[in-house]
Amino acid sequence: MNSLKLPVLCVDTTAYIKMDLHGKTLTDISIISAFVHVRYLDLSNNKLDSLSSLASLTHLLTLKADNNRLTTAALPQMPYLQRASFQNNKITTTEGIAHPLLEVLNLNNNQITKANLNGNELRKLSVLEIRGNLLTSTAGLGLPKLQKTLLGRKYDN
Repeated sequence: MNSLKLPVLCVDTTAYIKMDLHGKTLTDISIISAFVHVRYLDLSNNKLDSLSSLASLTHLLTLKADNNRLTTAALPQMPYLQRASFQNNKITTTEGIAHPLLEVLNLNNNQITKANLNGNELRKLSVLEIRGNLLTSTAGLGLPKLQKTLLGRKYDN
């Protein structure tokens, strides 16, 4: 198991507002919960199957979690999250994506069959990328501020 380990000298977690942890082959990021002031987080190209450790990062503005092993993009509501990218994972549902200030959401190249996003929970969402999925319908896209939707179906052979 490859987990994020910090030196013992790293006690002050308040100084970190940006964390770039892409490509570290991480499987456990539970230590990140101590870094409550992080605003920008890149967890791309790891081996993560859960983002539950991010629940305490309520000030997060940008999350990039591309190329992991995630089966869901669900997170507790993050009041300031504006950009989130979960492309190239194994996500099967859009349930649990409910961030009031989210403007850009990338769900490209997952295994989503039905896009069901709530306009009351995603009041600011203006860009949705959901190409390369197994979508059969877009009927669940009730998003009043949506300006740009990038769709394209992945076909099973």
